[in-house]
Amino acid sequence: MKKVIIFISLALMVILTSCGKKKYDIVTTLYPQYEIAQEIVLNKLSVKPLIAPGADAHHFEPTSKNMIEIIDSSLFIYSSLSMEPWVEKIEKGKGHYLNLYEQLTLIDSEISDDVHFFFSLDYQIEMINLILAEIIIIDPLNEEFYQNNATQLEQELRAIKNDFINLEHHSFYFIGHDVFASFSQQTNITIISLLNEFTDETNPTSNEIETMYTLIKTNKVKFLYYDSLTGYEMAKRFQNDLKNSHALTLLPLHTFHNVDNETFKRQDLIALWRENYQNLERGINNGA
Repeated sequence: MKKVIIFISLALMVILTSCGKKKYDIVTTLYPQYEIAQEIVLNKLSVKPLIAPGADAHHFEPTSKNMIEIIDSSLFIYSSLSMEPWVEKIEKGKGHYLNLYEQLTLIDSEISDDVHFFFSLDYQIEMINLILAEIIIIDPLNEEFYQNNATQLEQELRAIKNDFINLEHHSFYFIGHDVFASFSQQTNITIISLLNEFTDETNPTSNEIETMYTLIKTNKVKFLYYDSLTGYEMAKRFQNDLKNSHALTLLPLHTFHNVDNETFKRQDLIALWRENYQNLERGINNGA
């Protein structure tokens, strides 16, 4: 229902401002920041996801229009200078800039270079409070409204976190790059990725592909997971190559860099975490 209200409100905003330059109260980079901000403000403020649904977050470069949107906004939320190095090139406007990585207090020394901290329920919960504080600064009149929405979102994420913690220890195999350092440390789940690198800027080597084939066959893997946005074609290749000797079921995992357009319209952050949980639970229950 929230999604319907939000999209109706955004549609009305677009119609009302179509004759002039559109200014957004809040501009965000990655999907989790957008979702958290949107769930907190609902229709009180406008929120713009800078990276369009379906686009590759690692290779994103802002257009001149994007830069103006950032400068004109009251609040710009981004992950880190490691994830979005182009931020340093943007002339600062009058609004607030929130570098989430710099503000997080939960960063563990062993994973302090994890640019994918946002694939972590603990860090997403802390992100709620960081984003809430900035939203209240730019719109203090609606503080109670924002606080109530943030509390509800935090409670939902904490409930999901408990579900993940209660899953038995298990190892899964993932077609994509390694985004799970923080998540694995905070749960009983080990996810072995095709690419050990932290970015998707390189294709897997022949050695990495052969290693994954060997792991799948040796461990009699039944479920192979893939990045819901970018990993399906490669996962399908593994499934086809092994079909004569090894049956593989493919299941998506949302890594939260971005989502496709259909998911953006119809699902929210909580729904995607629930889908991740259900897919991993299915693997455990069926001997992945």
